[in-house]
Amino acid sequence: MVYRVEYSKVVELFESAGVHFKIDGSRRHQPKDLLTFEETILLEPNTAFLTGSNLYSIGAFSYSWSNLPVSVSVGRYCSLAANMGVLGTRHPHEWMSTSSFTYDPNFVIFARHAAERRKKYPVSKRPSSDHRITIGHDVWIGANVTLKPGIRIGSGAVIAAGSIVVKDVPPYMIVGGNPAKPIKPRFDDKLVERLLQSEWWNYSFTDFDSLDITKPAEFLPALEDAVGKGAVLPYSPKPLTGAEIKAWAGLA
Repeated sequence: MVYRVEYSKVVELFESAGVHFKIDGSRRHQPKDLLTFEETILLEPNTAFLTGSNLYSIGAFSYSWSNLPVSVSVGRYCSLAANMGVLGTRHPHEWMSTSSFTYDPNFVIFARHAAERRKKYPVSKRPSSDHRITIGHDVWIGANVTLKPGIRIGSGAVIAAGSIVVKDVPPYMIVGGNPAKPIKPRFDDKLVERLLQSEWWNYSFTDFDSLDITKPAEFLPALEDAVGKGAVLPYSPKPLTGAEIKAWAGLA
């Protein structure tokens, strides 16, 4: 279920939870601005929504310059550039017609004409599909990228600016174009496997102070050693939930 709440009613809650709306942490919204979110939302601290008023699940150290749908889910350490969008409603191209008259009886351009002629026309249920977009961890998406509803973008992936992504993107793959196609993997298969197995995004970047992040092949064994010795522990902050936002704002 989708909810809307005035910014003034939740600003203190978000600030205390480490959810920000400007790079410098200052306030971007006007008091009466409405923020939109789903009840299932999970907001980890140290995150930023830098444009728009839609809120969606997002992991620590991620930020977005795009006003994405509230159903989107974003992992940790993600960098989402401006003007991202989502392709519109799917029309049934496998039917006789792709026109909306086949499934939308309430659209005035069809409903009024049918009423004037005192006729009913066949309406069918559109083929269902999963519209939720899942973005993994450490994903970098360039400006003006368009995503197809229901796709999954693997951790470590990079999407070039201006791309239209209509298929799932494998982890650590660089893709681009219209439609987006693989350009090259960021690393060789063995290193990608090790990066995924390490789940390094479960840790705070502050624990990497003695590790060389510029050399992934050297970083990984050093991290594994530190984790094995208990010198580095998972970063597990309590997320802000949709239920908590509702309770704070007095929403039913």
